[in-house]
Amino acid sequence: MPNSCSNVLSITGPPATLERFQSAAKSGDAVLSFEALYPVPDENWSNEEMDRWVRSNWGSWLLYPAHLVRSPVEPQKCLVYEFVTAWSPPIAVVERVASEYPELTFELRFCEPAMAKCGLVTVHGESFEIASDPECSHVIDEISKSGLPTYPQLRSIILRL
Repeated sequence: MPNSCSNVLSITGPPATLERFQSAAKSGDAVLSFEALYPVPDENWSNEEMDRWVRSNWGSWLLYPAHLVRSPVEPQKCLVYEFVTAWSPPIAVVERVASEYPELTFELRFCEPAMAKCGLVTVHGESFEIASDPECSHVIDEISKSGLPTYPQLRSIILRL
């Protein structure tokens, strides 16, 4: 069973572009689909080759169902998604998708307490920044003393970043 990485993806920018992104990110009932944003090439790959491509190009090999927390309604001009990935944050797919929407700013907050990784990735056009958060690390230390954190605990950590 993989470690869980909790994520909050906030996207800001012009409402029309946010709506275009929101539409492109959907697939069926899923409000956020990496496959819709950056499809896996149609190759006759083994499972191992597919997993390697996905980890390399998405940053994580599994996206659990996402929740759309905020839509781009004026005056917010912001989309916010909450979701969980396996093992690590999906930095690679966020960076790739951000290059296709240069007028938007993507902020990915993540927390993976089993590996004590947490931080904030900001991508806007060609600009890419990643930072860890000492406060988040401190909270991870506190809750790890009582065992693995629950999803609500992880969510509260991320929202504090």
